[in-house]
Amino acid sequence: MAAMKILKAKMSSIFWSSCATHTINLMLEGIGKLLKFKNILEEAKSFTIFIYSHNTTLALMRAFIRKRDIVRSGVTRFASAFLTSASLLEKKKIS
Repeated sequence: MAAMKILKAKMSSIFWSSCATHTINLMLEGIGKLLKFKNILEEAKSFTIFIYSHNTTLALMRAFIRKRDIVRSGVTRFASAFLTSASLLEKKKIS
């Protein structure tokens, strides 16, 4: 950020953008907080936790969706919420 301020002082026409991944994560975090999406994302998270916490249920799920797993939360936690929801929809179409 300090380098950006120095460059902006010397070249006022320069365009500055922070890390694209971080920016997208912040955007998805904001979208995930909207009431329209918040409940869906919470349900997907709860469902995924339930499935992976019960071995019998997990084995049954894998049998019906051809041994594919649900995308689970990872390093990019806000993007993961949307990826998990998309993965659940994909699995629903398969079964």
